[in-house]
Amino acid sequence: MTRGILIFAFSNEKIDYLEQADWIADRVNTYLDLPVTIITDEKSINGREFKHNLILSDAISGGQRNFKHLEEGNIATWYNSNRFQSYNLSPYDETIVIDSDYVVNSDQLLRVFESNYDVLCHRDVYDITGRNGFTPYHTFGKHKFPHYWATVLFFRKSKQAEEMFQLMTMVKDNYRHYSNLYKFRENPMRNDFVVSISLSILYGHKLDAIPTIPWAMPSAYDDVDLEQLDDTKFKISYLKMVNGTKKPFKSIISGTDFHFINKFALNKVIHA
Repeated sequence: MTRGILIFAFSNEKIDYLEQADWIADRVNTYLDLPVTIITDEKSINGREFKHNLILSDAISGGQRNFKHLEEGNIATWYNSNRFQSYNLSPYDETIVIDSDYVVNSDQLLRVFESNYDVLCHRDVYDITGRNGFTPYHTFGKHKFPHYWATVLFFRKSKQAEEMFQLMTMVKDNYRHYSNLYKFRENPMRNDFVVSISLSILYGHKLDAIPTIPWAMPSAYDDVDLEQLDDTKFKISYLKMVNGTKKPFKSIISGTDFHFINKFALNKVIHA
């Protein structure tokens, strides 16, 4: 039984996703002792050599996105639509797909392999700044459909997992229809929404029957800055409202994984 991590990394005009995925892959080797396969394209590689296993695929755009919502000039193409290929491209019997901004900082993900379920992702997240910035993301669309996160997606090669990725392909190919049905914005395409809708169909629209990763995912929004203090210790900096005034705060993250959305701050850590 082979196990490994899969990361999709297609660079755009603003962010070198492949470089970030390579950095995360090193951490996977260190803390999980698992192999990593990165799905990318020749344009992202740009003549460089990487020690991790690379599989080439054509980058599929999900539209334009502002990669730092509080600042202008950060709009770029979001090549995020290849996730449906995971089942066919993964060389492993059991795979955990992670985003290139998911900082592996412990061995916690190994617990996912112990599950009896063939498909799992996160339903719950929590804000590591304590500002509850992810509360609006508990649901999506006018009908308040439950939001599942594609940031970490486990699957075991099986009939059910294969069906899940077939459903993801179908939802992606008919994304306009589903955006009209569930009343959410069509652009940019969101893997979270594709996964959420596909899980609902997979489990016969019985939302309370959908299994999830049994812990909340630590996350930080794109206005949070990051500094690495040692191998497993990071300092985050952010503004927090106190008595009607935004004040600067700092916190320490140590020995736990976290989803860090500010790609520019993550890039500074990689090059520090």
